[in-house]
Amino acid sequence: MNVRGLPFIALGILLPALLAGCGRPEAQFVFSKQMDQLPADARQGMNDTSSGQPVRIKGLEELLVESFGTPNRIVVWDKLPVDFGKSTWEVSSGWPAVVGESRELEDGKNEFEIRVRDASELPDDPRDTFIHWQAGPFAGALVQGKTGGDPRPAEFRVVGHDDGWLRVRAENFDASADRLVLNTGAVEVEEAFPAPPPAAAFLLESPPRAIGGDVLEVAVNSAGPEAEDLPDDPAGLAVEWLGGIYAGSHLEMLKGGETAPARFRVAGYDRDTKRLRLQLGEFDPDRQSIVMNIPKAAEGESKGLPAPEPGVKFALWGNRLQEGKQLYAVHCMHCHGVSGDGNGPTAEYLDPLPRDYRHGIFKFTSTRSSERARRDDLRRTVLQGIPGTNMPSFLLLEEGELDAIIEYVLFLAMRGEVERLQIKDIVTRGFKKADFDPNDQAKLQELADYLRDEVPQEFELNAEIATEEWTRSGEEVSLVVPGKPRTPDSLESRQRGRALFLSAKAKCTDCHGVEGLGNGPQTEDFEDDPATGKKFDEPGLHDEWGHIVQPRNLTRGMYRGGRRPIDIYRRVYSGIKGAKMPAFGGTALNDDEIWDVVNYVLNIPYEQSGGGPVHEPRRESVAATAR
Repeated sequence: MNVRGLPFIALGILLPALLAGCGRPEAQFVFSKQMDQLPADARQGMNDTSSGQPVRIKGLEELLVESFGTPNRIVVWDKLPVDFGKSTWEVSSGWPAVVGESRELEDGKNEFEIRVRDASELPDDPRDTFIHWQAGPFAGALVQGKTGGDPRPAEFRVVGHDDGWLRVRAENFDASADRLVLNTGAVEVEEAFPAPPPAAAFLLESPPRAIGGDVLEVAVNSAGPEAEDLPDDPAGLAVEWLGGIYAGSHLEMLKGGETAPARFRVAGYDRDTKRLRLQLGEFDPDRQSIVMNIPKAAEGESKGLPAPEPGVKFALWGNRLQEGKQLYAVHCMHCHGVSGDGNGPTAEYLDPLPRDYRHGIFKFTSTRSSERARRDDLRRTVLQGIPGTNMPSFLLLEEGELDAIIEYVLFLAMRGEVERLQIKDIVTRGFKKADFDPNDQAKLQELADYLRDEVPQEFELNAEIATEEWTRSGEEVSLVVPGKPRTPDSLESRQRGRALFLSAKAKCTDCHGVEGLGNGPQTEDFEDDPATGKKFDEPGLHDEWGHIVQPRNLTRGMYRGGRRPIDIYRRVYSGIKGAKMPAFGGTALNDDEIWDVVNYVLNIPYEQSGGGPVHEPRRESVAATAR
């Protein structure tokens, strides 16, 4: 899918936990507190009147909604390295079937009933579908006036169903004026309309059709490499036409001006009739026309949409992210919030607070200190939980469910990261609320020019920066792999590790304390708040999110990022991202020294009070040979 030809596709996601009453609330993602630094016009947009006519200029909030959507209607933006999910479908003309039984009706001058031999693939409610006979005496049937005139094709429509029987009506047949011409000869209908014989083949037609000015209704068949099922609720999935009249279509103002891609989304799905409703978003037929892959002359004067051709293929985007959103609403939202801001309804009762994904930072990773988390890191955290916190294990999730949640969490993280990068750019350009005079016309015009001419390009660039960072984290070069195998766990190794732990070289005791109790002297210092440049009001170490964090009490043997030797190695090598635990790998400590520290840290829970003695390992540990 081309991001330029189809830059943003709307994906509506129902949020059951937010639904109330009869309507669907338009929930919004929460903007970061940093947004408060910006002038109102930079946030909300403004009207530029320098040309004599007011021209609307988008602010950052509108750009974010346009690019990422809302919780109920997420936007699929394929610039992002997120697996939104895609399935391929084909506009169907109907379903093939064969008559199993048939019967005439005593009062049916133009009706009969049939039972289909195998109805498993047919709609549960086939009313208003048409029957196209392909074999048997009804194939090619005509209606001929008794007094002459040109014959016309007989039209058969399903008008009812009961207990497996379909009631079929000859729509354009009047027994008093017409005769039925079958391929076996003409039939005068005097009492009951004839019924087709068993084994007669037909196509139960459900042709695509246009409804109103902006809605299409189509029956569909899976057209992917493997048969797929539609999600339980596909409403809101984005539509990309792969062929036919709507491929590459766009909207055009009737009086000239800007054009925009024609964006369709799934408005609903009727499982009984197996028909999708596709709606053209942001379309006003009184102000816009839709330009399609047909000559202008063929478009006609109608403001409505023409029906797509049977057999045309289209892609539905967003099914994986939709599943992830729904699972997130059930399992994650009450702690991490709708926006992933760590401020769900139960968050205030938790210590430590839930993670705010919007910084793009996750503490416990397998990557180098400057790199983002890998999907495997998030998978491990979700599966195993975080010991010593309220983050539980979700081992009961199926693999596909786990993957879907991870993609949605990544989406929230990237959205927040792009927002923060763009806020920084705007502030750096000198547009800061505290210094901005909204009555200064020259400054207002400068802001208008900047928002119109530069911010959209900066926004795209920031999305590219986030994309590069998250893409690189998945590459092998970002993974922390020890240069040497683990030093065997021995008394000597532990003693060397303890010496490093107490040394000025590693300075572990500054935070963890001499006995590893997490009570080092830095826990009593007053740190500088990077947001204000002033000292925090309370002493202690603060993380990226401005929360006080207690250094780990290593005597408890509870390691939040995992207790395998390789996990501890990576905590020492790369530090803990977003926290005050620094990285020692490649700088302060070499591989041998890090492994000695690992062996000592894993021994601390078994030391006597007072920090010693360091004991000889009692037995060989399986983990001792682990990487």
